[in-house]
Amino acid sequence: MIETIHHVALAVRDLETSVAFYVRPLGGHLVVRRRLEAGGYFARALGEPGKAANIAVMRFGSATLELIQWESPAAPAVGGAHLCVLVGRVADELERLATFGIRPLAPAQRISEGPNVGGLIAWIEDPDGHRIELLELTPERRVARGFNLATTERRHDMSDNPKTAADAQHAAVGIRAESAAGFQRTTHPDAQWFGTAGLGLFMHWGISTVSGKGDISWSMMAELPWMNGTVTQITPADYFAQARQFQPNQWDPDRVLAAAKAAGFRYAVLTTRHHDGYALWPSEHGEFGVRQFLPGAD
Repeated sequence: MIETIHHVALAVRDLETSVAFYVRPLGGHLVVRRRLEAGGYFARALGEPGKAANIAVMRFGSATLELIQWESPAAPAVGGAHLCVLVGRVADELERLATFGIRPLAPAQRISEGPNVGGLIAWIEDPDGHRIELLELTPERRVARGFNLATTERRHDMSDNPKTAADAQHAAVGIRAESAAGFQRTTHPDAQWFGTAGLGLFMHWGISTVSGKGDISWSMMAELPWMNGTVTQITPADYFAQARQFQPNQWDPDRVLAAAKAAGFRYAVLTTRHHDGYALWPSEHGEFGVRQFLPGAD
Protein backbone atom coordinates (compact mmCIF):
# COMPACT_ATOMS: atom_id res chain seq x y z
CA MET A 1 0.00 0.00 0.00
CA ILE A 2 1.02 3.63 -0.44
CA GLU A 3 2.53 4.85 2.83
CA THR A 4 2.72 8.61 2.35
CA ILE A 5 3.27 11.33 -0.23
CA HIS A 6 7.03 11.71 -0.67
CA HIS A 7 7.08 14.86 -2.80
CA VAL A 8 5.23 16.86 -5.44
CA ALA A 9 7.01 17.80 -8.67
CA LEU A 10 6.27 20.73 -10.98
CA ALA A 11 7.39 21.05 -14.59
CA VAL A 12 8.85 24.54 -15.12
CA ARG A 13 9.93 26.57 -18.12
CA ASP A 14 13.21 27.91 -16.69
CA LEU A 15 14.75 26.28 -13.63
CA GLU A 16 16.79 29.32 -12.57
CA THR A 17 13.73 31.59 -12.56
CA SER A 18 11.63 29.08 -10.65
CA VAL A 19 14.29 28.38 -8.04
CA ALA A 20 14.64 32.12 -7.39
CA PHE A 21 10.86 32.41 -7.02
CA TYR A 22 10.47 29.55 -4.55
CA VAL A 23 13.56 30.51 -2.51
CA ARG A 24 13.27 34.27 -2.19
CA PRO A 25 9.58 35.24 -2.04
CA LEU A 26 8.31 31.90 -0.70
CA GLY A 27 11.17 31.00 1.67
CA GLY A 28 12.04 27.53 0.38
CA HIS A 29 15.37 25.88 1.22
CA LEU A 30 17.29 24.57 -1.79
CA VAL A 31 18.55 21.07 -0.94
CA VAL A 32 20.15 19.80 -4.14
CA ARG A 33 20.34 20.40 -7.87
CA ARG A 34 21.28 17.75 -10.39
CA ARG A 35 20.85 16.61 -13.96
CA LEU A 36 19.03 13.48 -15.13
CA GLU A 37 20.70 12.32 -18.32
CA ALA A 38 18.89 10.73 -21.25
CA GLY A 39 19.09 6.95 -21.04
CA GLY A 40 19.40 6.96 -17.25
CA TYR A 41 17.27 5.11 -14.71
CA PHE A 42 14.68 7.92 -14.54
CA ALA A 43 14.04 8.03 -18.29
CA ARG A 44 13.97 4.22 -18.54
CA ALA A 45 11.39 3.99 -15.76
CA LEU A 46 9.21 6.43 -17.70
CA GLY A 47 9.55 4.29 -20.80
CA GLU A 48 11.05 7.30 -22.59
CA PRO A 49 14.82 6.65 -22.66
CA GLY A 50 15.52 9.77 -24.73
CA LYS A 51 14.21 12.16 -22.08
CA ALA A 52 16.56 14.34 -20.02
CA ALA A 53 15.96 16.97 -17.34
CA ASN A 54 17.52 19.33 -14.83
CA ILE A 55 15.95 19.29 -11.36
CA ALA A 56 16.05 21.22 -8.10
CA VAL A 57 14.78 19.78 -4.80
CA MET A 58 13.50 22.17 -2.14
CA ARG A 59 12.21 21.83 1.40
CA PHE A 60 9.41 23.78 3.05
CA GLY A 61 9.50 22.55 6.64
CA SER A 62 8.90 18.80 6.36
CA ALA A 63 7.42 19.03 2.83
CA THR A 64 9.46 18.46 -0.33
CA LEU A 65 8.98 20.16 -3.70
CA GLU A 66 10.78 19.09 -6.87
CA LEU A 67 11.16 21.47 -9.82
CA ILE A 68 11.85 19.86 -13.20
CA GLN A 69 12.95 21.52 -16.41
CA TRP A 70 12.40 18.83 -19.02
CA GLU A 71 14.25 18.70 -22.29
CA SER A 72 12.95 17.54 -25.66
CA PRO A 73 12.02 15.27 -27.20
CA ALA A 74 8.41 15.20 -26.05
CA ALA A 75 8.96 17.40 -23.01
CA PRO A 76 5.83 17.59 -20.82
CA ALA A 77 3.91 20.84 -20.93
CA VAL A 78 5.15 23.58 -18.60
CA GLY A 79 2.85 23.71 -15.59
CA GLY A 80 2.42 19.95 -15.54
CA ALA A 81 3.00 18.03 -12.33
CA HIS A 82 3.49 14.54 -10.96
CA LEU A 83 3.03 12.99 -7.56
CA CYS A 84 5.69 10.83 -5.88
CA VAL A 85 4.48 8.40 -3.23
CA LEU A 86 6.50 6.24 -0.86
CA VAL A 87 5.87 2.49 -0.87
CA GLY A 88 7.36 -0.37 1.10
CA ARG A 89 8.37 -2.47 -1.94
CA VAL A 90 7.75 -1.42 -5.53
CA ALA A 91 7.34 -5.05 -6.65
CA ASP A 92 4.62 -5.70 -4.06
CA GLU A 93 2.81 -2.49 -4.93
CA LEU A 94 2.84 -3.22 -8.67
CA GLU A 95 1.49 -6.70 -7.97
CA ARG A 96 -1.32 -5.22 -5.87
CA LEU A 97 -2.13 -2.56 -8.49
CA ALA A 98 -2.25 -5.21 -11.21
CA THR A 99 -5.35 -6.64 -9.54
CA PHE A 100 -7.05 -3.32 -10.42
CA GLY A 101 -5.82 -3.45 -13.99
CA ILE A 102 -3.11 -0.84 -13.41
CA ARG A 103 0.21 -1.46 -15.16
CA PRO A 104 3.50 0.48 -14.94
CA LEU A 105 4.59 2.64 -17.86
CA ALA A 106 7.83 0.64 -18.01
CA PRO A 107 9.69 -1.90 -15.84
CA ALA A 108 10.82 -0.67 -12.41
CA GLN A 109 14.33 0.76 -12.36
CA ARG A 110 17.08 0.79 -9.75
CA ILE A 111 18.07 4.36 -8.77
CA SER A 112 21.69 4.69 -9.81
CA GLU A 113 22.54 8.23 -8.69
CA GLY A 114 21.50 11.01 -6.36
CA PRO A 115 20.43 10.95 -2.69
CA ASN A 116 18.08 7.96 -3.09
CA VAL A 117 20.63 5.75 -4.84
CA GLY A 118 19.94 2.04 -4.38
CA GLY A 119 16.16 2.44 -4.23
CA LEU A 120 13.60 1.57 -6.89
CA ILE A 121 11.09 3.61 -8.90
CA ALA A 122 8.21 2.80 -11.21
CA TRP A 123 5.58 5.00 -12.86
CA ILE A 124 1.84 4.64 -13.28
CA GLU A 125 -0.88 6.97 -14.58
CA ASP A 126 -4.24 7.94 -13.10
CA PRO A 127 -7.43 8.01 -15.24
CA ASP A 128 -6.70 11.61 -16.32
CA GLY A 129 -3.14 10.89 -17.36
CA HIS A 130 -1.46 12.37 -14.27
CA ARG A 131 1.75 10.49 -13.63
CA ILE A 132 2.49 8.96 -10.23
CA GLU A 133 6.00 7.90 -9.22
CA LEU A 134 6.23 4.89 -6.89
CA LEU A 135 9.37 5.22 -4.76
CA GLU A 136 11.02 2.48 -2.70
CA LEU A 137 13.84 3.71 -0.43
CA THR A 138 16.66 1.63 0.98
CA PRO A 139 16.39 0.96 4.75
CA GLU A 140 19.33 3.31 5.36
CA ARG A 141 17.69 6.11 3.38
CA ARG A 142 14.36 5.63 5.15
CA VAL A 143 16.08 6.17 8.49
CA ALA A 144 18.07 9.16 7.20
CA ARG A 145 14.93 10.82 5.83
CA GLY A 146 13.03 10.25 9.06
CA PHE A 147 10.70 7.41 8.01
CA ASN A 148 10.53 4.54 10.50
CA LEU A 149 11.22 1.12 9.03
CA ALA A 150 8.06 -0.53 10.38
CA THR A 151 5.55 2.33 10.32
CA THR A 152 4.47 5.18 8.10
CA GLU A 153 4.90 7.68 10.92
CA ARG A 154 7.60 10.20 10.27
CA ARG A 155 10.02 11.03 13.05
CA HIS A 156 10.49 14.59 14.21
CA ASP A 157 14.08 14.85 13.09
CA MET A 158 16.54 17.70 13.06
CA SER A 159 15.24 19.11 9.76
CA ASP A 160 11.76 19.55 11.24
CA ASN A 161 12.59 21.00 14.65
CA PRO A 162 16.29 21.85 15.01
CA LYS A 163 16.08 23.43 18.47
CA THR A 164 14.13 20.56 20.04
CA ALA A 165 16.52 18.03 18.52
CA ALA A 166 19.59 19.98 19.61
CA ASP A 167 18.31 20.33 23.19
CA ALA A 168 17.64 16.57 23.31
CA GLN A 169 21.09 15.77 21.95
CA HIS A 170 22.76 18.05 24.46
CA ALA A 171 20.81 16.43 27.28
CA ALA A 172 21.88 12.97 26.06
CA VAL A 173 25.52 13.90 26.64
CA GLY A 174 24.91 15.71 29.94
CA ILE A 175 24.62 19.30 28.72
CA ARG A 176 21.42 20.94 29.94
CA ALA A 177 19.96 24.41 29.58
CA GLU A 178 20.64 25.34 33.21
CA SER A 179 24.38 24.86 32.65
CA ALA A 180 24.32 27.99 30.48
CA ALA A 181 22.72 30.17 33.15
CA GLY A 182 26.01 31.72 34.23
CA PHE A 183 27.45 32.01 30.73
CA GLN A 184 29.36 35.18 29.89
CA ARG A 185 30.68 36.05 26.45
CA THR A 186 34.46 36.10 26.33
CA THR A 187 36.23 39.42 26.05
CA HIS A 188 39.49 37.90 24.78
CA PRO A 189 40.64 40.02 21.81
CA ASP A 190 41.44 36.96 19.68
CA ALA A 191 37.80 35.79 19.85
CA GLN A 192 35.99 38.97 18.87
CA TRP A 193 35.84 38.06 15.18
CA PHE A 194 33.39 35.25 15.86
CA GLY A 195 30.33 37.42 16.54
CA THR A 196 30.36 38.86 13.02
CA ALA A 197 31.90 35.94 11.14
CA GLY A 198 28.64 34.82 9.59
CA LEU A 199 28.29 31.37 8.01
CA GLY A 200 30.64 28.74 9.44
CA LEU A 201 31.29 25.07 8.72
CA PHE A 202 31.59 22.52 11.53
CA MET A 203 32.85 19.17 10.24
CA HIS A 204 31.99 15.97 12.14
CA TRP A 205 34.13 13.24 10.67
CA GLY A 206 35.62 10.05 12.02
CA ILE A 207 35.51 6.27 12.15
CA SER A 208 31.79 6.04 11.26
CA THR A 209 32.78 6.70 7.64
CA VAL A 210 34.15 3.13 7.42
CA SER A 211 30.68 1.57 7.24
CA GLY A 212 28.68 4.69 6.45
CA LYS A 213 25.93 3.40 8.75
CA GLY A 214 24.28 6.53 10.03
CA ASP A 215 25.45 9.58 11.91
CA ILE A 216 28.70 9.80 13.84
CA SER A 217 28.25 8.58 17.43
CA TRP A 218 24.44 8.70 17.44
CA SER A 219 23.99 5.74 15.08
CA MET A 220 24.82 3.22 17.83
CA MET A 221 22.34 4.66 20.34
CA ALA A 222 18.72 3.64 20.87
CA GLU A 223 15.67 5.35 22.34
CA LEU A 224 16.73 8.77 21.11
CA PRO A 225 13.94 11.20 22.09
CA TRP A 226 14.29 13.33 18.96
CA MET A 227 13.88 10.27 16.69
CA ASN A 228 10.78 8.67 18.23
CA GLY A 229 12.20 5.44 19.54
CA THR A 230 14.70 2.76 18.69
CA VAL A 231 16.67 3.47 15.51
CA THR A 232 20.00 1.82 16.33
CA GLN A 233 21.81 1.27 13.01
CA ILE A 234 25.00 -0.36 14.34
CA THR A 235 25.92 -2.02 17.62
CA PRO A 236 28.46 -0.26 19.86
CA ALA A 237 30.89 -3.18 19.43
CA ASP A 238 30.74 -2.92 15.64
CA TYR A 239 30.90 0.86 15.77
CA PHE A 240 34.10 0.99 17.83
CA ALA A 241 35.63 -1.86 15.82
CA GLN A 242 35.70 0.52 12.85
CA ALA A 243 38.75 2.16 14.41
CA ARG A 244 40.84 -0.79 13.16
CA GLN A 245 39.78 -0.13 9.56
CA PHE A 246 39.85 3.67 9.59
CA GLN A 247 42.46 4.66 7.01
CA PRO A 248 41.71 8.23 5.81
CA ASN A 249 44.09 8.05 2.87
CA GLN A 250 41.90 10.30 0.73
CA TRP A 251 41.52 13.05 3.34
CA ASP A 252 42.23 16.31 1.48
CA PRO A 253 41.67 19.32 3.77
CA ASP A 254 42.80 21.80 1.12
CA ARG A 255 40.09 20.57 -1.23
CA VAL A 256 37.46 20.64 1.52
CA LEU A 257 38.33 24.19 2.56
CA ALA A 258 38.49 25.43 -1.02
CA ALA A 259 34.97 24.07 -1.61
CA ALA A 260 33.76 25.61 1.67
CA LYS A 261 35.19 29.00 0.73
CA ALA A 262 33.62 28.84 -2.72
CA ALA A 263 30.25 28.06 -1.08
CA GLY A 264 30.46 31.19 1.08
CA PHE A 265 31.66 29.83 4.42
CA ARG A 266 33.75 32.30 6.41
CA TYR A 267 35.41 29.85 8.79
CA ALA A 268 35.65 26.09 9.41
CA VAL A 269 36.07 23.94 12.51
CA LEU A 270 37.03 20.26 12.48
CA THR A 271 35.57 18.40 15.47
CA THR A 272 38.71 16.53 16.42
CA ARG A 273 37.01 14.39 19.08
CA HIS A 274 33.31 13.65 18.83
CA HIS A 275 31.10 11.93 21.44
CA ASP A 276 32.49 8.54 20.45
CA GLY A 277 35.84 9.62 21.94
CA TYR A 278 38.03 8.91 18.90
CA ALA A 279 40.76 11.54 18.76
CA LEU A 280 41.92 12.73 15.34
CA TRP A 281 45.26 13.85 16.82
CA PRO A 282 47.80 11.85 18.86
CA SER A 283 46.46 12.96 22.23
CA GLU A 284 48.12 11.73 25.41
CA HIS A 285 44.73 11.81 27.12
CA GLY A 286 42.66 8.69 26.51
CA GLU A 287 43.38 5.40 24.77
CA PHE A 288 41.18 5.74 21.71
CA GLY A 289 42.42 7.64 18.70
CA VAL A 290 45.03 7.92 15.97
CA ARG A 291 47.84 7.43 18.49
CA GLN A 292 46.65 3.88 19.12
CA PHE A 293 45.22 2.91 15.72
CA LEU A 294 47.26 4.95 13.21
CA PRO A 295 50.98 5.72 13.31
CA GLY A 296 50.51 8.93 15.26
CA ALA A 297 48.84 10.74 12.38
CA ASP A 298 47.41 14.20 13.04
